[in-house]
Amino acid sequence: MALKTYLSSLAKAYHTTRLKLRRKPYKYVFLISHVRSGSSLFTHLLNTHPAICCYGETSIAYASRNDLDRLVVTVHGVLRKLSMKEAIVADKLLHNRLLIDHALLNERDVFPVFLLRDPMESLASMITNLAVPWYGDSSEESVQKLVDHYVQRLKTIKEYAMDFARPECSLFVTYDRMLSNPTRLFMMLGEILGIDKRLFSVNYKTLRTTGLWGLGDGSPNIMSGVIQSRKEIKKPKNLLPAQQVVIEEAYRNCYAALSKSFRVV
Repeated sequence: MALKTYLSSLAKAYHTTRLKLRRKPYKYVFLISHVRSGSSLFTHLLNTHPAICCYGETSIAYASRNDLDRLVVTVHGVLRKLSMKEAIVADKLLHNRLLIDHALLNERDVFPVFLLRDPMESLASMITNLAVPWYGDSSEESVQKLVDHYVQRLKTIKEYAMDFARPECSLFVTYDRMLSNPTRLFMMLGEILGIDKRLFSVNYKTLRTTGLWGLGDGSPNIMSGVIQSRKEIKKPKNLLPAQQVVIEEAYRNCYAALSKSFRVV
């Protein structure tokens, strides 16, 4: 453990020094979404481009521009990459606590991408994968907590959209569109980021972080290295009609705000 900590501190010092000596500034992609949205697949697709470096959730709470430097150092350290030649570093923000200073979204070098997934499908996945780890069981009380979490997250994402002043520098994509038309997604990412769209790929390499709990999706699908064919939407069996109404309304409101504010894939 002591050796691991020592090596980690050496890597951090190395990447921090390299960052200070870097002449060309980085661009930053923030994937703004909710849990169980397909965000792990999205970040793996981003990582297929040689100009982009990312792995998933860093859990950095962004309070100032200094935290963008932390992102660069963290991502390269976790991936054990000595080279820092990429032009873009990405992170995904799935929780309200991770964006303290909303004004960062309007920084000229920050490019937000918003991702939503069908509400019923999202809740089914949340109940299956998160109820027990988060709350200890899948009781009615735990399901209600997940509903509240999802609804509050979508309200916050809607607030981000209302405060955003650079719609030409951002995208809105749904999980379905990411699966059905990745070519269009790659084209539009290339346009806003100023990189060659042809270097994206639907076939991705798994990383040393792929499938690890707390960093992204731990299901077998993410380990396949390719976009999986669309399956029938699963509906949560233990969701009450009133809860369904609430989550669908939250989704519609958020979807409408994002569609109005950003370029839609």
